[in-house]
Amino acid sequence: MGVVVLVGHSSGGMVITGVAERLLPRIATIVYLDAFLPEDGQSLIDVVSKLAPEMVPSPLIFPAQPPPPVEVFDILKEADRTWVAGKLTSTPTQTLVDKLRVSGAFARVPRNVFIGVSIGEKSFFEAIRKRYAGDPAWRMHRLDCGHEAMIDRPDALATILMDSI
Repeated sequence: MGVVVLVGHSSGGMVITGVAERLLPRIATIVYLDAFLPEDGQSLIDVVSKLAPEMVPSPLIFPAQPPPPVEVFDILKEADRTWVAGKLTSTPTQTLVDKLRVSGAFARVPRNVFIGVSIGEKSFFEAIRKRYAGDPAWRMHRLDCGHEAMIDRPDALATILMDSI
C-alpha cells in the first residue's frame, strides 16, 4: 500500500487525478478539497461549462486568464479577503483547456476523501459531493466556510486531513 496522502484544492483536483493515474501504488489517500474531479477526456473548462457555463471565461485569453475577483471565494473575514486579493495571480490558459486522460485510478486509491464547503458551494463541486456521497469507498466531509477552507477553518481542515492518514 502507498504512503502518500495526496491533497488537491480547487483546480488541484485535476492535478491529483492525473497523478493517481501514474502513481497509484504509492498513494494511500487522495483528498479532493472543494476540488474538481474530471471524467476521461475533460478539461477544467469542460467540467465547469457542464454545470456553470456562466463561470467560463469568455473569450479565453492566451497565454493567461486574469485572476477572478476575490468575492468568488466566499472568504469569511474581511482581513482574510484583503490578504487573498493581494495574492491572486493570472492562471495559464493551457491549464484550463488541456484534457485529462482518466482510467479511474483515483477510485482505486485505498482511501478517497471529498471535503466540501457550505458557504457558496459551486454547482460543479456539489455534483461531485452528491455523486460520491453514498459510495462507501469515499469519506465525505463538509466545512462551514467558503472555498478557501485552509484560510477560514484551518484547524477543522487539519483535523480532517490528519484523520485521513
